[in-house]
Amino acid sequence: MATTGIRKIRNMVDKVGEGDLAGAEAAFDAAVTARREAQITNYKTHLAQNSFQPPEVNPGTDTGITGAPEEVEEE
Repeated sequence: MATTGIRKIRNMVDKVGEGDLAGAEAAFDAAVTARREAQITNYKTHLAQNSFQPPEVNPGTDTGITGAPEEVEEE
């Protein structure tokens, strides 16, 4: 996927060098569209993988609470 993006950018730069600004615009639009579609696909995959996973209360933070009855303060 990265080489495709590089080719699209190279195509756009080549069009500018040739003086074909309309072609450069089309190449730029194609590169942006491809990037956007890749990001959307990546987000859909991430969302599908994490949709039914319970969230962590405090990700990466150890609260020291295990839920054991001896840890609960008596009133």
